[in-house]
Amino acid sequence: MGTLTRPLPYRLLTALVPGSFRERHGASIDAQLRHEFAEHRESNGSPLSFWVRATLELARSLPGLWRAALRRNRRSAVPARQGSHRHELLQDLRYGVRGLRSRPAATTLCVVALTLGIGANTTVFTLANEIFLRPISVREPSRLVDLHVDQPGANSFVGFSYPEFEDLRRSSGLQDVSAQRGIRIRVGNEDGPSVAGQFASANHFDVLGVEAASGRLYVADETLPGARLVAVISHGFWQRRMGGTHDALGTTLQLDGHPATIIGILEPGYKGRFIGFPSEIWLPLGASETMRPGAQLADRANQPLELVGRLQDGVSLESAGASLNVVAAALEEQFPDTNQDRRVRLTLFSGLDESLRVGVLGFLAVLGILSALVLAAACLNVGSLLLASGQARVPEIATRLALGGSRARIAKQLLTETLILFGLGAVAATVVSLQLSGLLRAMFEDGAIPLGLEFGVDGRVLALTASVALATALATGLHPAWRATSTSHANVLRGARGSDAGGRGMRRWLVGGQVAVSVVLLVTAGLFLRALDAGRSSNPGFATDDLQLAGLTLPTDAYTPAEAALVLEQLAATLRLTPGMEAVGLGSSTPVGVASSPVPVSVLGIAPPDGQNAFFVDAHIIGPQYLAATGIAIVAGRALGPADRDGTLAVAVVSETLARQLWASRSAVGEQLMLRGRETTVVGVARDTLHLVQNRRPGPLLYLPLAQNPRHAMTLVMRTELAPSAVARRLRAHVEDVDSTARLRDVRPQQDLLDSFLLPQEITSRVAGGLGIIGLVLALTGIYGMVSFTAASRRRELGIRLALGAPPEQSVKLLLRSALALTIAGATAGLGISAALGPLLGSFLVGVSPLDPVTLVTVVAAILLAAATAAYLPARRAARIDPAETLREG
Repeated sequence: MGTLTRPLPYRLLTALVPGSFRERHGASIDAQLRHEFAEHRESNGSPLSFWVRATLELARSLPGLWRAALRRNRRSAVPARQGSHRHELLQDLRYGVRGLRSRPAATTLCVVALTLGIGANTTVFTLANEIFLRPISVREPSRLVDLHVDQPGANSFVGFSYPEFEDLRRSSGLQDVSAQRGIRIRVGNEDGPSVAGQFASANHFDVLGVEAASGRLYVADETLPGARLVAVISHGFWQRRMGGTHDALGTTLQLDGHPATIIGILEPGYKGRFIGFPSEIWLPLGASETMRPGAQLADRANQPLELVGRLQDGVSLESAGASLNVVAAALEEQFPDTNQDRRVRLTLFSGLDESLRVGVLGFLAVLGILSALVLAAACLNVGSLLLASGQARVPEIATRLALGGSRARIAKQLLTETLILFGLGAVAATVVSLQLSGLLRAMFEDGAIPLGLEFGVDGRVLALTASVALATALATGLHPAWRATSTSHANVLRGARGSDAGGRGMRRWLVGGQVAVSVVLLVTAGLFLRALDAGRSSNPGFATDDLQLAGLTLPTDAYTPAEAALVLEQLAATLRLTPGMEAVGLGSSTPVGVASSPVPVSVLGIAPPDGQNAFFVDAHIIGPQYLAATGIAIVAGRALGPADRDGTLAVAVVSETLARQLWASRSAVGEQLMLRGRETTVVGVARDTLHLVQNRRPGPLLYLPLAQNPRHAMTLVMRTELAPSAVARRLRAHVEDVDSTARLRDVRPQQDLLDSFLLPQEITSRVAGGLGIIGLVLALTGIYGMVSFTAASRRRELGIRLALGAPPEQSVKLLLRSALALTIAGATAGLGISAALGPLLGSFLVGVSPLDPVTLVTVVAAILLAAATAAYLPARRAARIDPAETLREG
C-alpha cells in the first residue's frame, strides 16, 4: 500500500504520544488507520472530514495515554531517562509555564493580541465554512446540477416555464429534473409576519434526496391544480412556530388566507437548496394557480421556475448539457415567441445562486485578507515582545550556556514557551469567536432579507484554529529564540554590555509592519464606510425617498388579461385620490431589482450582435402614471398615456442607453422596432435608471404600455409620506372593495430594498472598522513598547545629555522623531499595500475610488496623531530621569 500522507496537525499530535506506546502499538495503529482511510474513500467521503475526525480523536485520547504511561512508570519504578523525549517535553512545558508566569504583564499582552488575531481569522473561517464547506443536507450533492436559462440579456434570476420544465425532463443526460418557485407566505392572520416558502414539483424532494423526519411528502396527485392544499414544513418552523409538538401533523395552517393541511416535517438541517435563502414551507407546484392568481402553469410565457437535476450515472456535465440543448433547440423551432435564442446551461450544484457566487467569493476574500492582516499585526506585536523579553533574559541564558547547557535545547524551551502562549491565545480565540459569530449572525439577520445562517463552530473550524496557532507560533517564535541564544555568554558573564543593534533593528521592522497593517485595515474600513454612505445616498435615476412598493395580482379565472389590466389601472386611479398619496403608478417589476426580463427586439437595417437573431432588451410594462410616480424624466418625445390602449398604434418608450445603442446618429423618437412580431413605434426617450442593482450602471431598457401588454400581476409604485403600515391598511381596504380574492403582497419602501443590496458593504465596513481599531491598538502598543525599550536601553546616553545641560525637551524630541519616522515609513508601506488591494476592493466600492484621497489623508493623519501620543508618554517619562543617578548606575 502506498504512503499515507498525514496532515501537519495530525503529525504534530502524533509526536506528543508517549514513546513507549508508539513503540508497542505504532505498527498496528498505522495498519488500522490505513484500513479506515480506504473504507472512508470507498464511501465517497472527503479526506478533510476523515483527518479532522482522526485528529480530534487523537487529541481526546492523549490525556489518557499519558496517564497510563505515568502509572506504568511508577509501577515499574524505573527512573525516567533524562534524555527521553517525554521527559524533555514535560521539562520544557514546566519551564515555559514558569517563564510566562514570571512575566504576567507581557504574557497578558501577548495572549490578548493573539486572541484578537486568531479570533478574527476563526470568525471569518466560520463564515466561509457556513457558506462553502458545511455540507448541504441532500443526497450525493456531487451529482446534482443547477439548470440556467442561457439567453442574451438573461441572468440567473430568469426562470423556466412549467411546460418547458416538463419538456426538459425528457433529456437523456439527467436522471430527473425538479422545479421550484420561491414565495413569501403570510401565516395566520393578515397582519402576521410572512415567511419564505416554495412551490415545488412532486419529485422535488426525491431529486434532492431529502426525506421527511415525520409524516410524509406530497405525491403527484396532490400537485395538480385544484387539489386539496397540503404543506410540508421545515424542522425549524415546526419547533419555532408550532412548539415542536407531536400533534402538528394533520393540523391546518392559514397560508395567505388558504387552509393548508400539514402532512410532513422535513429532517433537521434542510432549509432549502440555496444557502442564505432559507425556506420554511413547501407547497405543491399546482397550488400556485390557487394561491397566486395569474400564475398559469400552462402558459409558456410564464417563466418563474428554478430547476435542479440529477445526473445519470456515468454522464458528464458537458454531455448532459448537450442533451438538454437538443431539447431547447427543438422548443425554439416550435415556440419561437417564447423560446427564441433560448438555451440551457448547467453548473454543478453549490447551494449558491450563480449570479451571487462571484460577489460572495470576493466578499469572503476581502474579509479573509483583513483578518489575516490582523493576525499578522498580532504576530508582529508578539514577536516584538518576545525579542524584548529574550534580550532581558540574556544573562540567565548565558549562565545556563556557561554551565554546559545546549543552545538547541534552550532554544527549544523558548520555542515551547511561545507554543504555550499561542495555545492559550487559540483557546481564548475560540471562545471569543463564538461571541463574534453571534454578532455576525445578528448583522446578517438585521438586513431586509434574513439569510438564516448559523455560524456554528465545528471540527473544521477548530482544526483551522489549531493549525493557524501552530503555524504562526513557529513563524513568530523561531527568530526570538535563535537570537536570545546567539549572544556570546562569555562576554555577558564578564559584564560586557554588548550591542543589541540587530535586535533593535528587528523590533523597528516589526513595529513598522504593525503600522503598515493598521493603515491597510483603517483605509479599507474608511473606504467601505464611504461606499456605504455613497450607496445609500446615490441616485438610481429617480428619487427613492417616500417611494413604496406593493405587489398585486388578480385571479386569472375571473378576468381576462385585458380586464385585469383595466381593473388594475382603475384601482391605481382610486388610490391617487386617497389623502397622503402623491402619485401612484403600475409596473411589471420594482424600479430597481435583481431579475432581468429580456425580450427579443429587431430593428430594420440594424444587425443584431453576432450569434443572435435579435437584440435582447429588458422590458418594463408600465401604467400611464408609472414614470410620473417614480420621477423618471422624459428627455425626448412623450411619455406613455391613457390613450395608448389595445387597438391603437403599438408604442414604446426607450431609455437613453438603448436609444444610443440602436440609433446613435439620429433621434429615436418615431423609429420603428419589431417586438414579438408586432411593429412598435418609439414615442419617447426616458432618462437612464439603474434598474438592475448588480450592474452598477444603467443598462438598455424598454417601457411598454400595460393596456397593450395586459397582465394579471403588477407592482404598485406609490409616492407617499405615509408609513408602510398605514399604506398597507388602505391598500387592503381598496383591494377588498375590488376583489377579495386578489393577492396583495408586502408593502416595502424602495429604499429598504436598495439597502438590502448593500448588505455586503455594510457588514464589511463594520468588520473592517472593528479590525482596523484592533490593528491600531496593536500598532500603538508596539510604538509605546518600542519607545519605552529604546529609552531604557539609551538611559545612560540620555542621562549624559541631561548632565551636560541639554534641556529635557531635546530628549523628548529625539525619541519622538525616531517614532514618527518609523510611523511614516510604516504608513507609506500601508498605503502601497492598500493601492495593491484596490482592484479587489473596487468591485464592492459603490461610487468611491479605492484611492479616495479623503480616506487616505484622514487615516494617515489619524495614525500619525495616535502614534505621536503613544510615543510621547514614554518619551516624556524618560526625559525626567535623574542624571546623577543614571551616571552612578553606569
